[in-house]
Amino acid sequence: KLNNSAATEKVIYDLNQIFAEKSILCRAVSWEQAGWSYVTMTGMLSGVFTGMVFLLAVVVFIVIMNTLIVSVIERTSEIGTMKALGASRKFIKKLFFVEAISISVIASLLGIIIALILCGCLNACDISIANDNAKIFLGGGSIGFIPTFGSILGTFIAIVAGSAFANLYPVSLALKITPLKAMNQE
Repeated sequence: KLNNSAATEKVIYDLNQIFAEKSILCRAVSWEQAGWSYVTMTGMLSGVFTGMVFLLAVVVFIVIMNTLIVSVIERTSEIGTMKALGASRKFIKKLFFVEAISISVIASLLGIIIALILCGCLNACDISIANDNAKIFLGGGSIGFIPTFGSILGTFIAIVAGSAFANLYPVSLALKITPLKAMNQE
């Protein structure tokens, strides 16, 4: 194990030179080369999970958008009344934006708290793996959940940004509502 990982290639080269000079039948390689199948499999698994999370995120943002569209439809008369009383397009945009962001921030914070509690409970259970192949694949004999600050913050930002993006179409619908249309719908 090297203290300076930047020197890996030089150390491998030097070791291979020493092995060649002393006629030792072995070869030094990096850990990625030595564990190629493991690295490849974990990389593929990571890609599959990332793809699944991305697909789930798209579905969640579509659900958020649909919920906001229903909210706009249910508030047609309120939006029309606000416009009749002189509310600007900017005010209506801000109203829906603040609502969507507030809901997503509160829901995200609650989700983070629940996830951290679940991680703590699952880690306290000390779940062991009996299968040798699973131990190799998962890199150990027990399953532990270690949420990082970066993953939590990244998820939080993605959810809030996604909610803001999902808000664009429903807000454009709200801005098309006229006072006359709102009165006719009632």
